[in-house]
Amino acid sequence: MGMLFILAAGALTNIIIGNVFQASDLGIYALTVTIYIAFSSAALLGIDAALVKHIAQFKNDKKALSEYLSSALLTAVFLGFISGGLFFFISSQIAKFFDMSGLIFSLRVITVSFPFLLINKVFLGYFNGLKEMKSYSFLESSRYSIIILVTIITGIFRRNFIETLWAYPLAEALVSLALFFLMHRKYSVKKMSIGGKGIELLGYGWPLLFANALKQLAVRLDLLMLGYFLTAIESGVYSIVAMMITGMGILWQPLQRVAAPMVTEFYYDNKINKLEVFINRLMRYSLILYSVIAIFIWGYISEIILLLYPGRADYLGAAIPLKILGLALVFHSVTGCVATAETHSTGHPKVALYRVLALLGINFALNYLLIPKYELIGAAIATGISYFSIFVFSMIMRVRLLKIRLEYTVIMACITILGIIILGMELAKNAMHPFLITISAMFLYTILICAFGFVERKDILFIRNFGRKD
Repeated sequence: MGMLFILAAGALTNIIIGNVFQASDLGIYALTVTIYIAFSSAALLGIDAALVKHIAQFKNDKKALSEYLSSALLTAVFLGFISGGLFFFISSQIAKFFDMSGLIFSLRVITVSFPFLLINKVFLGYFNGLKEMKSYSFLESSRYSIIILVTIITGIFRRNFIETLWAYPLAEALVSLALFFLMHRKYSVKKMSIGGKGIELLGYGWPLLFANALKQLAVRLDLLMLGYFLTAIESGVYSIVAMMITGMGILWQPLQRVAAPMVTEFYYDNKINKLEVFINRLMRYSLILYSVIAIFIWGYISEIILLLYPGRADYLGAAIPLKILGLALVFHSVTGCVATAETHSTGHPKVALYRVLALLGINFALNYLLIPKYELIGAAIATGISYFSIFVFSMIMRVRLLKIRLEYTVIMACITILGIIILGMELAKNAMHPFLITISAMFLYTILICAFGFVERKDILFIRNFGRKD
């Protein structure tokens, strides 16, 4: 439920900005948040990702847990002020690079978030390592609740674009201060130096830092390069694509969060058979879920855009890119559901870095070639091809690192069924109402998946118990 709330929150803020302000304002807002997320993902130097692994590994040692958490928090505060100051200093250069003067003040407003955001990331990593998913979801939901509330007040009632950006610093500050108070009492957070456990986390986390930071850059590269080659208006339209695709990506985050500690446990306990079953189930569930989503997008996305942004036909330019990326997301979901668990949980964090470097390189080259000629559609094609390339790379590395067998036949069968249904939808689009086509296609896909035995009774029980603490 927490992830669904985050999905709804991200979409709602974009919808509010898109309806209340102009497309160019939406473009500046989207670029500001995108740059902020990409920069802040590098600011913690991979400590949050490393913390997940160490907390899962030492979950029964209360002293070690307290030491890791304390060192990580102190390091986060220090890095937050350093990275925030740097971001403030280079904000004018970033705005000059995109040739958008309106970016300067927007970026400087959001700079205030950095120390608080990094603290919250540490707490998220801690909860994730312990598989305290209720606490994790509550923390994320609290942040986004405040962001929504402030956006509604400043956007709808005050109609002040710059004030909407203060939602981020306010949300991060309130949540981090509340967590400091609660966690100090519950987990006995101590005074620690950055040395000791902090250095250990930094040593393990730096490859993950670059992997995570570059991943954030890679998945948002299309929007950033559109902002560079085109105008804020095109960026605003494409931000709808980015918002929906990012929102759909949130659906596999519950799988990601639980996968990392569970892969660590199975791998270090040498339970390879359980690990194989676990990974294959995760990939299968994610593939089926995103295939259904792709069908929905393909059949009904234009109507959804007009429903979310009434009277804004200028936003319909997002429809075709969404169809392209909806299909690409099917492949990307097979990678995303496990994320980097197969690399950093098994002591190979550098492999995650190499994978993201490949994604970034392919995405950059294709966007550079396609955006000037095909604009929004070119950006979607470029990102879609890069997603498929990383899907192939990840499947190979998953087998090599985890020493498991993957259900290639099931994956290819699900994708083939999806392709046939999409083709049928195209053939029937002039003969039936889009809603009827979409619902019929989703129903048919579900029936076929069940008929071929890709979803069984034991799978339903697995889903119901997924993520519960042992």
